[in-house]
This record gives sequence, structure tokens and C-alpha cells, in this order.
Amino acid sequence: RDLYNELLPDFEESMQELLASYREQENKPTLRFFAGNDGLKQIVDDVLEHADGEILLFTNQRTEKNVFSAADHQEFVRERIRRGVSIRVLAADSPEAREMKLRDATVRRETRIVEGEPFTSETYIYGDNVAMLSFDKDVVGFIVRSRDFARAQRWTFEQLWRIHEVFPAA
Repeated sequence: RDLYNELLPDFEESMQELLASYREQENKPTLRFFAGNDGLKQIVDDVLEHADGEILLFTNQRTEKNVFSAADHQEFVRERIRRGVSIRVLAADSPEAREMKLRDATVRRETRIVEGEPFTSETYIYGDNVAMLSFDKDVVGFIVRSRDFARAQRWTFEQLWRIHEVFPAA
């Protein structure tokens, strides 16, 4: 009993230090890399799981169709709607993007077309996360979990969103 009473204060202090250290780790960004079709599926699953009501997306539908099959795309939309998640999209101008925009009302989506081809990859902003996918030669991507990074990316998206409301692509 004496040993217990003697060690208890040290144990309590160690636990407090450990918990404080854990809370510090929670605020640090994490970065995870993914590759190939399995990695692509993991990123898509993460986006759907952590979306928290809305996804913001930068996309190039011309290059995206080289990676996502029509069935994959439909499944993502179906699952997003099932979870009650809406999406706003800034899409590089292409016939595919313009066709996608025509179906917005039926799939809880709002698309704005961005003139030219300012991006060939995709960026998803959702919750406290940012996922980026590149389709150049192989499918590669990463997810950053960081409230600060997500806030900065969300701000960038919102600025472009406002500009393309006033000045939509022709």
C-alpha cells in the first residue's frame, strides 16, 4: 500500500504528460501517399467517409475519365447522395465538364466551368482534409489531414468560385 501511494503521484504526472503529448500530435498535420487503383479507392473512400456535408472539388473531366470508369463515377455519386453530401465543382473547361454540368440538379452538385485547362489533376477539400490526385502516367495521390491546410485550400476554392459566378466561362 505504501509503494502504491508513493508511485501514484508519479503515475498521475506521467499520464498528464502523455495526454498532453497526444493532444499536441492531434494538431499536427498528417500526410499519407497512395498509388494505383487500390490507392485511388482508398482516397475515394476517405473523401466519402470524412466529407462532413460538402465536398469542394477542382477537376479536369477530360483527364479524370482516363482513371475513373463511368461505373466508378456513378458509384461515387450514388454513395455521396446516400450520405447526404453535396458537392461544388470547379471544372476545367471541356466538353465532358459541360456535359457534367447539365446533370447538376439531379445529383446534389453545382458546377462552375473554369476557362482553359488550369489543372489536369483533382483536388478534393472535405472536412479537415485535402486529397490530391494526379493522373499523369500513373495514379498517385495523397491526403493531408490538417485543419489549417484545409482552411487555406477552402479559401482558395471560394475565391475562384466567386470569380466564376461573376465571370462564367463562355
